[in-house]
Amino acid sequence: MKGCLTVIVGGTLLLFVVLTAGLVAAPSDNDEQASTTRSTPAPSASMFGAKYATAVQTRIDTMAARSDCSGLQAEFDTADRNDTATRTRTGTGTADLMGYIHDAMRRVGC
Repeated sequence: MKGCLTVIVGGTLLLFVVLTAGLVAAPSDNDEQASTTRSTPAPSASMFGAKYATAVQTRIDTMAARSDCSGLQAEFDTADRNDTATRTRTGTGTADLMGYIHDAMRRVGC
């Protein structure tokens, strides 16, 4: 904590704490990229193999390494189309997989 402001209003003591340890600073390019990179929590490694085939992760990661934006978009669209079937099979939809693909797309600039 770098600063503190105490104010008495109508007999009530109000304490305002100002944090200046970079939390209120203007965002840098890295801060902006970090905030736009993760729209949904990253799926755990156990998601692949439990909910989805590990080949799906390998395919997505390979496309990302090659900056294959059209391939990643096709995977995203397939995951979207398979949402109902995945929800029926697992009890949850494909939002986690779509988030993983979206994050890969953002990392490579798609």
